[in-house]
Amino acid sequence: MSDTPEPRGKGRGERRLFLRSLGMLGASALTGGVAGTGLRAAADQPHEETLPPWPWPYSELDAARSAQLGHAGFYEGACCYGTFKAIIANLAEVHGFPYTVFPMDMMRYGEGGVTGWGSVCGTLNGAAAAINLVCPTEDAKKLINEVVAWYSATALPIYVPSGQTAIATSVSDSPLCHASVSRWCAVAQAGATSAARKERCARLCADVGAMATALLNDYFRQQFVAQHQPAPVVSSCMSCHGSTAMNDTLGKMNCTSCHEPHFVTMTPTATPSATPTPTPTTAPLAHDHMGLFEFIQDWQKTGYSGPCDLHRDGCVDGLDLLKLIENWHK
Repeated sequence: MSDTPEPRGKGRGERRLFLRSLGMLGASALTGGVAGTGLRAAADQPHEETLPPWPWPYSELDAARSAQLGHAGFYEGACCYGTFKAIIANLAEVHGFPYTVFPMDMMRYGEGGVTGWGSVCGTLNGAAAAINLVCPTEDAKKLINEVVAWYSATALPIYVPSGQTAIATSVSDSPLCHASVSRWCAVAQAGATSAARKERCARLCADVGAMATALLNDYFRQQFVAQHQPAPVVSSCMSCHGSTAMNDTLGKMNCTSCHEPHFVTMTPTATPSATPTPTPTTAPLAHDHMGLFEFIQDWQKTGYSGPCDLHRDGCVDGLDLLKLIENWHK
């Protein structure tokens, strides 16, 4: 079931104006001959609707206004549309052209994690698009990273519309729509297709739109400082699965929000009289993931668990494994 009503056609005039501003030429311009005189004449004529080069200009915005626009925008076009509109409609009010002609309806695709597939949350998708519209790519990545990390670690929604009360909050621990929705539904005891869940996502549009606006304001004041990072477990997982080891995955999201952590808890069974020496012929290769765990478990059986738990935290994780590999092959 879709969260958004069908477009009512009010964007057709905006789309036509947008296409004209992109330099779409009529048939008369295309008949100017091989020399292209018609094209040249059209290009030479001043046109007040000519789009500026990317990235588009930015004017400082009121984050509270972005929140209002985002909340209302959800009920017009769902999450991706609503969050994008939180920023772009605000810019249209404050800055004017070219934001007044942007075809907002193009953002409807992001609803429900991209047409209901439950992948990246539409609020993040919409915020990322708006940020990338006004910032150079490398700078946009820094702001988008901050929004995604903040979203994943923060109890949301925070926004309370005027005249209403606060609702249940949850920490998604993930940028994925299906994880975010499921966690909130479990906390709120509400159905995924309920009006309560839709209101929750409308408030997320407000929260993410306001956060993105605040970050953009800081960035253009040259005051942006990243304050959020991926979950600590990511670096531990990537120590084995990242590009310097197994090189079999990519990502920054909390691995354990989807995957079971495959740690081995080390419990000494006896105090060995001497350090056991593994037989060289049974040594696992560095890329043999399961072999490494078998190797550690063999040590556990002998009661020689201390050196395996290099961090003395009661478990063996990816960092311990890399150290074991390093020591084993010396």
